[in-house]
Amino acid sequence: MQYPKKLTDALELIWGEGMLSPGGPEKVADMLEGMDISGRHVLDIGSGLGGID
Repeated sequence: MQYPKKLTDALELIWGEGMLSPGGPEKVADMLEGMDISGRHVLDIGSGLGGID
C-alpha cells in the first residue's frame, strides 16, 4: 500500500522522519529489553516507512 504524500508528511512531523507511528530504534530496544538476543537477528515487521537505519 502506498500512502499519500500529504499523509506521510504529516505523520513524519508528528513521529519523526520515516515513521508512521510511535517507534524508532529506542522503541525497538525497549521492546527487546530483558531478552537475550545475542547472536540472533531481529526483524521489525511493522517498519512503516523504514525509518530505522
